[in-house]
Amino acid sequence: MMTRRKTPEGGLLDGWFFKILGWVNFQLFGRDNLVKLNERPKWKRALEAFKRASAIYKAKYNKTPVIVYNNINKLANINSKALDTLQDDAKMYTDYQEYIAVFITSEGSVLRKMRSRSVWSRAERPIEISDLSKEKSIKYLTEKHMINETKAEKLYDLVGVTL
Repeated sequence: MMTRRKTPEGGLLDGWFFKILGWVNFQLFGRDNLVKLNERPKWKRALEAFKRASAIYKAKYNKTPVIVYNNINKLANINSKALDTLQDDAKMYTDYQEYIAVFITSEGSVLRKMRSRSVWSRAERPIEISDLSKEKSIKYLTEKHMINETKAEKLYDLVGVTL
């Protein structure tokens, strides 16, 4: 028995239409099309989620969100294309003031790699700090880079023990 469904205009469609539509969809996209959407790397899905959340945050609080990529030297060693994508994305979204990206690394080779790319022209001058105590880090940020003490403490708390 064929099923009949109403169209948006109020007419009726026979079930064979949906079987053909399903067959065409299968031929074009394969049966696992929905599964393939979720096969994207987790970091890409996380970045997309952050972008959606940052748009909501900016609209609600009128402040630019910040994403911190800590230990990017590990990412650069495993998947340098991912680092390039994050850097390209950070440039584009910084241009439109959608969010600010902070890249933290403990290896100079990663900084040199990032500097070699054309997107570096949009980057702020990097702040290079070796392992310091909280007091020395706050003093360095406030005196050398003229960051107010409250923001310097928030930055230190955000980044952690190694600044």
